[in-house]
Parts: sequence; C-alpha cells; structure tokens
Amino acid sequence: PRDYFAWWLLGDCYMATQEWAQSEQSYTACTLLRPEIAVAYFNRGLARFALQQFSDADIDYEHTLELSPQWHMCRLNRALCLQ
Repeated sequence: PRDYFAWWLLGDCYMATQEWAQSEQSYTACTLLRPEIAVAYFNRGLARFALQQFSDADIDYEHTLELSPQWHMCRLNRALCLQ
C-alpha cells in the first residue's frame, strides 16, 4: 500500500483499459505518497478529464504546472478543461 511505483503501474494499467475511476484512485494514491511528482497529477487529470470531471482535472493540471511550469501538453489539456 505504500509503494508509489505499484500504484503508478496500476494506474497505467487501468488507463490502458479505460477504467478511468480506478485509474483516478490509483493516481490519487500516488499524489498522497509522493506529492512532489508532477506526472501523477497530470495522469490523474487525464483520468478526471475522461470522467468529465473538468473542474477537478483543471485543479490537477494547475498543480502539475506549479511543479513543472514548462509542461506544454499540460497547458493544452488545461485549456481544454476550461473550454
């Protein structure tokens, strides 16, 4: 339960099979275990976007940009959320 990479891989598996709610939960565990890693927020944002949870996805993308300001794909995804 405390293994960041196990949660990460589980989230990737769920994302690959388009099981968005489970993917979101897995990446949430990642953000709790390692809050300094931007890509966990980005991937959770992708899952939330797929679930049409646009305001939550926007929050994740905003947090991603705080940790990694030069991430241009994140800026694009955030703009899609706001649209």
